[in-house]
Amino acid sequence: DITFGNTSPKELFLKRKTEMYKAKSFEDMMSVSKKYDTISEIQQNETQFQYADDTKKQAYFNFATLTLSPTQELTNVTEVINGDVATVTAYNIKGHKITATFIKTGDTWKLEKSKTLINP
Repeated sequence: DITFGNTSPKELFLKRKTEMYKAKSFEDMMSVSKKYDTISEIQQNETQFQYADDTKKQAYFNFATLTLSPTQELTNVTEVINGDVATVTAYNIKGHKITATFIKTGDTWKLEKSKTLINP
């Protein structure tokens, strides 16, 4: 497990987005998830894909890559921290709104949920 210490949710959001964008396979994406996400989010992914064959995993990867943007194309990246919960919001150049919720566990922020709204 990687400890990010005092890294802010906004910084983690940008690092995670960069690594996801660079992912070359479904397995790469799952490795990024394990690095940045909460245990419950990781378990949800494992449950969702435990019986998926390579074709389904590739289809998921292909779909996921459609919503990913290079980090340098994200604008208006904001962070709001309320105790142990943080929300990071950004927009890509297509105008899609990306919202990520982080939970603080100990001194480390972990992604709980991320979503991209195609028509915000």
